[in-house]
Amino acid sequence: MKANEKTVFYKAIKEYGIQEQTLVACEECAELIKALSKYQRVCESQAYDKRKIQRCLNNITEELADVSIMLDQIKLMHGITEKAVSEVRAAKVERLESHLNEEE
Repeated sequence: MKANEKTVFYKAIKEYGIQEQTLVACEECAELIKALSKYQRVCESQAYDKRKIQRCLNNITEELADVSIMLDQIKLMHGITEKAVSEVRAAKVERLESHLNEEE
Protein backbone atom coordinates (compact mmCIF):
# COMPACT_ATOMS: atom_id res chain seq x y z
CA MET A 1 0.00 0.00 0.00
CA LYS A 2 1.25 3.46 -0.85
CA ALA A 3 2.26 5.87 1.90
CA ASN A 4 -0.47 8.39 1.02
CA GLU A 5 -3.08 5.61 1.04
CA LYS A 6 -1.88 4.48 4.46
CA THR A 7 -2.36 8.03 5.77
CA VAL A 8 -5.90 8.20 4.37
CA PHE A 9 -6.76 4.77 5.78
CA TYR A 10 -5.48 5.65 9.26
CA LYS A 11 -7.52 8.84 9.10
CA ALA A 12 -10.66 6.88 8.16
CA ILE A 13 -10.05 4.40 10.99
CA LYS A 14 -9.61 7.25 13.46
CA GLU A 15 -12.68 9.10 12.14
CA TYR A 16 -15.09 6.16 11.96
CA GLY A 17 -13.58 3.66 14.38
CA ILE A 18 -12.53 0.04 14.09
CA GLN A 19 -16.01 -1.35 14.65
CA GLU A 20 -17.57 0.76 11.88
CA GLN A 21 -14.77 0.09 9.41
CA THR A 22 -15.01 -3.64 10.11
CA LEU A 23 -18.72 -3.48 9.32
CA VAL A 24 -17.98 -1.57 6.10
CA ALA A 25 -15.45 -4.27 5.16
CA CYS A 26 -18.14 -6.92 5.62
CA GLU A 27 -20.57 -4.90 3.51
CA GLU A 28 -18.03 -4.46 0.73
CA CYS A 29 -17.34 -8.21 0.68
CA ALA A 30 -21.09 -8.82 0.42
CA GLU A 31 -21.33 -6.37 -2.48
CA LEU A 32 -18.55 -8.25 -4.29
CA ILE A 33 -20.39 -11.52 -3.71
CA LYS A 34 -23.54 -9.96 -5.15
CA ALA A 35 -21.67 -8.63 -8.20
CA LEU A 36 -20.15 -12.07 -8.88
CA SER A 37 -23.52 -13.74 -8.48
CA LYS A 38 -25.15 -11.30 -10.88
CA TYR A 39 -22.38 -11.90 -13.42
CA GLN A 40 -23.10 -15.64 -13.28
CA ARG A 41 -26.82 -15.06 -13.80
CA VAL A 42 -26.24 -12.74 -16.75
CA CYS A 43 -23.75 -15.10 -18.40
CA GLU A 44 -26.03 -18.10 -17.96
CA SER A 45 -29.13 -16.36 -19.29
CA GLN A 46 -30.36 -17.31 -22.71
CA ALA A 47 -30.41 -13.66 -23.77
CA TYR A 48 -26.63 -13.24 -23.97
CA ASP A 49 -26.04 -9.47 -23.93
CA LYS A 50 -22.46 -8.16 -24.22
CA ARG A 51 -23.44 -4.78 -22.74
CA LYS A 52 -24.93 -6.40 -19.65
CA ILE A 53 -21.88 -8.57 -19.25
CA GLN A 54 -19.58 -5.56 -19.53
CA ARG A 55 -21.63 -3.71 -16.89
CA CYS A 56 -21.29 -6.73 -14.63
CA LEU A 57 -17.53 -6.82 -15.18
CA ASN A 58 -17.28 -3.10 -14.45
CA ASN A 59 -19.23 -3.64 -11.23
CA ILE A 60 -16.95 -6.53 -10.22
CA THR A 61 -13.92 -4.30 -10.85
CA GLU A 62 -15.39 -1.55 -8.67
CA GLU A 63 -16.23 -3.96 -5.86
CA LEU A 64 -12.77 -5.52 -6.02
CA ALA A 65 -11.29 -2.05 -5.53
CA ASP A 66 -13.59 -1.41 -2.55
CA VAL A 67 -12.71 -4.76 -0.96
CA SER A 68 -9.01 -4.15 -1.56
CA ILE A 69 -9.24 -0.79 0.24
CA MET A 70 -11.02 -2.38 3.17
CA LEU A 71 -8.51 -5.26 3.33
CA ASP A 72 -5.72 -2.71 3.69
CA GLN A 73 -7.63 -1.03 6.50
CA ILE A 74 -8.17 -4.37 8.25
CA LYS A 75 -4.43 -5.01 8.12
CA LEU A 76 -3.75 -1.60 9.64
CA MET A 77 -6.43 -1.98 12.33
CA HIS A 78 -5.03 -5.29 13.49
CA GLY A 79 -1.31 -4.81 12.88
CA ILE A 80 -1.14 -7.48 10.19
CA THR A 81 1.88 -7.00 7.94
CA GLU A 82 2.07 -7.45 4.19
CA LYS A 83 4.88 -9.92 4.82
CA ALA A 84 2.65 -12.07 7.03
CA VAL A 85 -0.13 -12.09 4.45
CA SER A 86 2.34 -12.84 1.64
CA GLU A 87 3.78 -15.80 3.54
CA VAL A 88 0.36 -17.31 4.23
CA ARG A 89 -0.70 -16.63 0.65
CA ALA A 90 2.41 -18.35 -0.73
CA ALA A 91 1.73 -21.42 1.43
CA LYS A 92 -1.89 -21.55 0.26
CA VAL A 93 -0.91 -21.22 -3.40
CA GLU A 94 1.64 -23.99 -2.91
CA ARG A 95 -1.03 -26.20 -1.32
CA LEU A 96 -3.42 -25.47 -4.21
CA GLU A 97 -0.72 -26.36 -6.72
CA SER A 98 -0.08 -29.59 -4.84
CA HIS A 99 -3.77 -30.51 -4.92
CA LEU A 100 -3.96 -29.71 -8.63
CA ASN A 101 -0.93 -31.86 -9.36
CA GLU A 102 -2.45 -34.76 -7.40
CA GLU A 103 -5.56 -34.61 -9.58
CA GLU A 104 -3.58 -35.05 -12.81
